[in-house]
Amino acid sequence: MPETKEVTDVLGLAPYGEALNTLAKGMLEGAGAFLSRICLPASEEFGLLLKDKVSNWRKQNAVNITLMAKEITDAKDYGENIHAHPRLVMKIMDEGSWSDSIEIQKMWAGLLASSCTMTGKDESNLLFINILSKLTSAEAKLINYFADKCEKKLSQCGLIQSEWFSPSLEELYQVSDLENHEQLDVVLDHLRSIELLWQNSGFQSDAQDLVAHIGVSALALNLFARCNGWNGSVNDFYKLQKEAVEAEGQQASTAVSANAPPLVP
Repeated sequence: MPETKEVTDVLGLAPYGEALNTLAKGMLEGAGAFLSRICLPASEEFGLLLKDKVSNWRKQNAVNITLMAKEITDAKDYGENIHAHPRLVMKIMDEGSWSDSIEIQKMWAGLLASSCTMTGKDESNLLFINILSKLTSAEAKLINYFADKCEKKLSQCGLIQSEWFSPSLEELYQVSDLENHEQLDVVLDHLRSIELLWQNSGFQSDAQDLVAHIGVSALALNLFARCNGWNGSVNDFYKLQKEAVEAEGQQASTAVSANAPPLVP
């Protein structure tokens, strides 16, 4: 039986070891140990790629993401025997390391944590990795806010959907850090174009008042759950019960609030 080779420098930072203080070195070792555990057998190649092609700034961002992911898996008591598909780990580190925003790094960490399974064969997070990589920081912050704030329910066939709501301009500015409604309009248009918001979401050009109607898609609700480290049923993440659907009886599942655009989600 071939001897298993232990990989200790997954992040490729050994040459910088003496220049690091004790705390930083401990962080790097912890991150490397976690990645080595979850992404074998490709962990050595992963470390070499980082060593050769990733700047120190991106390495630190990758370390932050990894340690956040470890905190999530530890808190959920996943145990030691979890693995993530190397393809997912590589893409998360490659894309996520470009952001130094703690909020965005937490989203990447959540995707890394939710990529971990007992078999390491689940590639379903590839969809959400690709979506998150397309978002600006402002867009990611808005999707987090929308998915958290909107009312959720189950359709009569048990699929998750949201209710329309209309956040104030002040809320949108504060959450996104954008400065004017023209920037917001572009951002909301993009979120709608990639189907994180329902059709007709955003500002209505023919309205007298500048009000944003927001309908959060099921895709966005699933993205939010995965970015929080959840890889189970999205209905369980939002604590939605089938009984609530049955209690609605024969109410039309396409009904929307009176002030919302006439749209079937």
